[in-house]
Amino acid sequence: MYMDLLRKLVVVMDSRTNYHNYRDILKNTVAPAVPYLGVFLKDLNSISEGNSDYIRGGLINMHKRRQIFVKLMELKMMQSTKYNFKELEHVQHALRCWLNSNAEV
Repeated sequence: MYMDLLRKLVVVMDSRTNYHNYRDILKNTVAPAVPYLGVFLKDLNSISEGNSDYIRGGLINMHKRRQIFVKLMELKMMQSTKYNFKELEHVQHALRCWLNSNAEV
């Protein structure tokens, strides 16, 4: 069971294809979502390092700025909807007990 899940995750998170499978899944995911930030940071780094800050004539490279904006908006959209968690008293109690026991350490 866990090995099957691991195999699926390996296929989804294959970096050799620039995370193509992961990107497809993420594109079709309804917010809220917790994306793998490593892919977003990689994209931002690629945009930043792969494009000059200025174009000919000393003008600001607005295409680069637009790409960064789009990438940041993708991340923000995933945070736009709140999670609808149900309150589970036994879970809260267990967490409180754990936090109280570790607060003294």
